[in-house]
Amino acid sequence: MKDSEHLQWIHDRIVNVYGENQNIDFLIRLRQIITKLEKAETTGIVEELATEYKGVHQPQVDNTTTPLAKKPIYYNPETKKLDTLFNEENLVPSWSVGYSNPNKGNVGEAVYIRISASDEQEAKTQALACQDFTKHILPEHFDSRYLTAFRTVGNFKLGEVEYIEGDPRL
Repeated sequence: MKDSEHLQWIHDRIVNVYGENQNIDFLIRLRQIITKLEKAETTGIVEELATEYKGVHQPQVDNTTTPLAKKPIYYNPETKKLDTLFNEENLVPSWSVGYSNPNKGNVGEAVYIRISASDEQEAKTQALACQDFTKHILPEHFDSRYLTAFRTVGNFKLGEVEYIEGDPRL
């Protein structure tokens, strides 16, 4: 079994057996890595690297942050170099978008969603295009000043709407 096939099997198991959303950022990244690895396997680059960098595929310890921090590495065929698997440049940028109008009291429900977008404005636009997000916002009470977005760091389930009914000031 090729490495890309094994990674695809792990991806499918996470989605189908454990019920993880396939749009979560680490699974999106995993699919990108599988695609790159498939290309590398068809060109024979992987076999060359396996003999040249024997054992490098194992997680490496990075003592610059904490003694126990392990950073898995992989061969990046675009840069032709070894790269860390999960670093800021490799992760899908995600934004948390929320709406809560504090001036409306008990009708000022709060709703939140995590979106993959390149910038704040795109995140807000995508959130407002999502019917699961906007169905909780009463059009007569909507005020764009209370639509907020901030960049999130970490692994999140994208596209899931969290709705808090009632007064968000409580």
